[in-house]
Amino acid sequence: MILDRIKAFMNNNVSPIYFSMNPNITIEYIAAHPEIEWNWKYLSNNQGISFRDVIEHPEYPWDWKYLSSNPIIQFSDVITYPEKPWDFYFLSVNPSVTIDIVLQFSRESWSWYSLSANPGITFSDVKNHPELKWAWTHLSRNPNITENIIVKYFNKWHWPSLSANKSVSMTMILNHPDWPWYYRSMCGNPNVTLEFMLSKLPIPELDWWHLSRRITFKEILRHPELPWNYDDMSANPTLRLDYIREHPDISWNFYEIAQNSFINDYIDILRRHLAAFRIQLYWRKCTSDHVYAICHKLQLRRVLN
Repeated sequence: MILDRIKAFMNNNVSPIYFSMNPNITIEYIAAHPEIEWNWKYLSNNQGISFRDVIEHPEYPWDWKYLSSNPIIQFSDVITYPEKPWDFYFLSVNPSVTIDIVLQFSRESWSWYSLSANPGITFSDVKNHPELKWAWTHLSRNPNITENIIVKYFNKWHWPSLSANKSVSMTMILNHPDWPWYYRSMCGNPNVTLEFMLSKLPIPELDWWHLSRRITFKEILRHPELPWNYDDMSANPTLRLDYIREHPDISWNFYEIAQNSFINDYIDILRRHLAAFRIQLYWRKCTSDHVYAICHKLQLRRVLN
């Protein structure tokens, strides 16, 4: 069965890197499995880990560069724990960073590429601080972009990056066909439909890496004639265990499946079933073993009834 294949693969073939990247990992699981050679770079960047976990477990070899870029970190944590080896270059991608923080810590080694794409930076910040080293290639990736902002800074954009920006909607694209869109980059834009992409570029010129990861699996099945990338399809968040079971003919990539967020749904289901099973076991033990008072009460009730 496919489920057995997934379990066997995860038990025997998935490297510690893939376990360490899985957002379902908890600090309790890490402590319970010291035999696993955890990758601490990826664990430090794992959003399933809390900063409280980090503080309460100083014995673990946390990677403070990767931790600095983890969205679980708030800049208030940096203020509260200034003695920690924070890395401002990596903090530059942290969404809790604002222009006020950048100005307050202006002597730190910020990455202006990462800051420019950071959602904590707005275009009001860019307008108010033209003296700063903004990178327009990365401002083109900033999620705070609007249609008016595009018009205002029209000649500054990096259009391949802008075309892939999730803030660029299909309506905006259709309303401005004369803008210098980069259609191959649009393959990574979650707002752009498969039909639109097929109408704009020949099939070989499309970016099937991105399309295989974001187009819904049901839509993929409707177009078996297209050159889908099965490795990347295995990372598609719309994938489900039933789809894998129903399509054994597909060369699934179990490394990608082991990391895919949909696996967590099945882990949660398994946990609930195990929890219910434990409760049943404890109840049977308590009601059948005379060591427990509840057993005596139940037997007395049966006699009286």
